[in-house]
Amino acid sequence: MYAKDHVEALSGLLQNYCGDSIEIQYTDDMARWCEANGLKARDDHDHIRLAEKGAGAVRLGILEIIPDGLVDERIKALSIRWSLQDVAHNLADRLDSDKKKLAYLLLKEYSTTLSELDDELVADNWIHEELRKHGLFKE
Repeated sequence: MYAKDHVEALSGLLQNYCGDSIEIQYTDDMARWCEANGLKARDDHDHIRLAEKGAGAVRLGILEIIPDGLVDERIKALSIRWSLQDVAHNLADRLDSDKKKLAYLLLKEYSTTLSELDDELVADNWIHEELRKHGLFKE
């Protein structure tokens, strides 16, 4: 997935949560980006991260090209978690475009900054509601 194809959607979604002080930086090496921004890389599969810039400003680091296998892995994990609560309607099935998948990945990263969303199922439900509120399931 080529993340730059969806810069407008990313920017718009981020502004809803972080205001206008967002800076998006594309990288080909997330571990190096994390180090440069004072973050520890969580794993070798990091693809999108948020970093505080100070004074309420936020910087988003994102792989310029997110490998399809990595996206598929994250969506499959969502599908497994979602099936624990709803076998009839799988959220992962509704992520049927790169834009929706990228929005999910962004909100998943953002959810890690919210202490009330420290459980993955709770975070997935919150993400589902946010995607719905922003009209992404109407596309």
